[in-house]
Amino acid sequence: LSAEKMYIFLTAGAADVAELEKLWEDCYQRMYSLMPRERQMGLGKTKGISTYFSSNCEEEDAASAGKFLESVKLSPYNTRLFKKVEG
Repeated sequence: LSAEKMYIFLTAGAADVAELEKLWEDCYQRMYSLMPRERQMGLGKTKGISTYFSSNCEEEDAASAGKFLESVKLSPYNTRLFKKVEG
């Protein structure tokens, strides 16, 4: 949805237009400057971002970590994985 159409949508309701204008000016540029990867939740360089995995983790990393955690009888759900590359 373009910024122009989003603005029209937001101002079509019963919200306080002056307050809406202020909020819109504060955030629309940041909203519409996001890179494609930043626009969705996901894992991997092309699929999105997640707070559960560092930005360099791929699905294979998550699968390996999950397999290890299950092997030591720990649940991989609601955990964080940070991939550290040395060198």
